[in-house]
Amino acid sequence: MRRRISTVPSQHLRQVLRWRVREEIVITTKLSNVSRDVLTLFDTNRDCDYEVEARFEGGESATRTEYFRQLKCGGGKLEDGRRKLLALKPNASAEDEIVFNRFYELSRSGQYSIVVSRKVPKEIWESPIRSNTLVLNRRD
Repeated sequence: MRRRISTVPSQHLRQVLRWRVREEIVITTKLSNVSRDVLTLFDTNRDCDYEVEARFEGGESATRTEYFRQLKCGGGKLEDGRRKLLALKPNASAEDEIVFNRFYELSRSGQYSIVVSRKVPKEIWESPIRSNTLVLNRRD
């Protein structure tokens, strides 16, 4: 079974999802160009394009999966999987999906806070673009 949640580009919104242990959690990201210029960047391996941060109640980092600990990203090089030029015209958007369970073991019951970010070229924005905070409530 899959659960889908979406991010929006704001740190001030929270979405809450109740989740069961065996469910796959898919996060849909949406990158929107709100400027007057074309936004150009490369899509490589989505597991490398996005940074996923998960914290348990009280701010403690969630346990990373073996896959996440072994993940090697080549900084946009060909071995990252794909190398697709993404050119977003003004007011256009692009969506991508991240399978959250590949990154973290949500082994304890309770509440997890998740933020997804993506680096973009410095000439576009100085720091990574961050999502809203997603909240997962694990119940057994």
